[in-house]
Parts: sequence; structure tokens; C-alpha cells
Amino acid sequence: MKGSKKQALFGIFLNENIFYIEYMWPFSKKETSKIKKTVKNVADFVVDELKEKGLVSLYIGGTILCNIEREKHSQIDLFGLVSEDFKSPAQKRINTKLKKVKKTLCGGYEVKFVAVPLKSFETGKGRGLVKTIKPERLIQRFSFFKHHWGKKYNFKKHFPLKPMDLKEEAIFLMKDLTKTIKAIREGKEKFPFEDFPKHVIELVRVEAQLFHNFKFDPSRLKLVNHLREEELHVVHTAMTLRKEHPPTRERILSFCNETERYIAHLRVIVVEM
Repeated sequence: MKGSKKQALFGIFLNENIFYIEYMWPFSKKETSKIKKTVKNVADFVVDELKEKGLVSLYIGGTILCNIEREKHSQIDLFGLVSEDFKSPAQKRINTKLKKVKKTLCGGYEVKFVAVPLKSFETGKGRGLVKTIKPERLIQRFSFFKHHWGKKYNFKKHFPLKPMDLKEEAIFLMKDLTKTIKAIREGKEKFPFEDFPKHVIELVRVEAQLFHNFKFDPSRLKLVNHLREEELHVVHTAMTLRKEHPPTRERILSFCNETERYIAHLRVIVVEM
């Protein structure tokens, strides 16, 4: 009787949390402690290098600090809010320095520092990667980043910039993904092709907000769990490919075909809204 009850409860657990079993990358407490120490040391290094050059605040993004969502290939994403005194070349120089200490200070992890001008959250205009991502998309994510140093902001109250309209964001991402698919097929992609599934998941998140009552959250696991009953959804292939990292180019090219069909279907629905 007890065994049956235990099995039944375990079955319910599996059904409601299947994404944890399929997609999690387990790390021991010792590994997690070491990773967090590495992230702190890297962040402190960046602060020391840039605090006199216009750095106002430093935030840590991505999955690196989350034990459930951290991947073996997670990188350390650092976002610096900077004043108008910050000069663009400083971003390139600090990233070059971080590459040189990848095996030592960075513990073997890729580290990327992105300078985000405070003005971009006031005007909605940016440059470089901030312009590509779009400030009105980036500001929504900052509330989920970990504050490490400097002034701490309440992004909803402090800045007038509002999150991007969901329909507009869906159209923007579909257009961007279509260009990316073309570039991958031609071997001219501007980022590692194995990162393509991550970009597709961004569009899925917007779709989930528009049509599946998903409340914005950067967590990929929460998103895939929310869509767990959509068994044939492209998000499941995307997450599988993330786990395979790095997937082969052939696998990504095949996924491009699946993504293209997904975009064609979603575009019709979004345009008719």
C-alpha cells in the first residue's frame, strides 16, 4: 500500500516536473560554490578595471548562478550600466583582457561584458549589442539579474522606458530569426551556430506570453514546463539541442527547417491579432 502510494506520488512528480529531469544539468554543492566564487572574482576584476571609467553599476545575468538552469557550457554574462563618460573602446579592451585570463581567473568559462548606457533606458536608443537586442527588451531582463556592485536600480520605477509591445516583439524576432536561418545555411552566421536554439527560445517566450498566459520570466525551464502539454512544440527540440551542446551543424540545419515552419505558422496568427 505504502509502495503504491509512493509510486503514485512519484508519477505525479514526474508529470508536473518532467523538465527538471530532462533538461537539468546537476552540479554538486562543491562545484556550485567554486563557480560562484569564480563569478565573484571575475565581476570584482571588471569593477576594478572600469569603476573609474564610467561604470555606474554591475549586474550578473544568464544561468551561471542558477544551479537548476546552469549548463555545462554556461558563460558568465556581465552587464554594466555606464554613464556618458564611458568610452566604447573600453568594452572591447575589457573583453580582450577577460579572454586572456579565461583559464585562470575565469575558471575556463567564457565571459562577456556588455556596457549598457543609462541613457538607452531613458531614450530607448542604444549602440552595438544594446541596439541589436533593443533597450526595451533588455530593461525587462535587468530586474532578474543579480546586482553585484554600484548603484542598485528599481528598473520599473526609475526609468520611463516600457517593455516592448509583444506583437511588435514577435514580429521583430521572427524577422531576425529568418535572417539568421539564411546566414546559417550560407555559413555566414554572426554568432556560434550552436547558440541558435537559444534565440528561438526567445521567440517562444513571446508566443507563450501572447497565447498561453505565460508571465514574463527569463527562465527557460519555467517556459518549457509551462508548455509541457504542447508535446510537439519547437521549444522541446530547442532545449534538447541546448543539452547536446555543441550540436552538429547538420542538427542545427535540420532545426532551421523546423523553426522555419514554426515561424510561418506563428506569423499568420500574430499578423491576424
